[in-house]
Amino acid sequence: MGKYDRQTANAIRTIKKKGRLCAWKSIGNAAAPDPSKPWKKGQRTATDEGTVSIVFLPNSTTTEAFLRALGNTSIVVGNDYGLMASVGFTPAIGDEIYDDTGTTLLRTLQNVNPLAPDGDIILYTLDFGVVS
Repeated sequence: MGKYDRQTANAIRTIKKKGRLCAWKSIGNAAAPDPSKPWKKGQRTATDEGTVSIVFLPNSTTTEAFLRALGNTSIVVGNDYGLMASVGFTPAIGDEIYDDTGTTLLRTLQNVNPLAPDGDIILYTLDFGVVS
């Protein structure tokens, strides 16, 4: 039993209740096609991580103050933010968020900050680029 199990369970429960169900795809690259040119990336790969609940927050003064309090000081005007409870995978910059059916791209992850006292991840603060 972890030290922050109660807080993690509370984050999961609250974000599930208030959040939007989304499909998460981890984006990466396959191995370089030519081993003598490792700087040339391989094919783009997408791994379905399943559905997650995310609370989307508008870009406002209140949101900026909240994110600063969590330690995120690089706030980009025009982007929106989200909160996601601890999940079974590690979110990474470049990952994509789709609607719950997994067909319509909603956001691309530009920054991720875990709230993890003593290394126990309670939730993630997500910074998105809005898809136009």
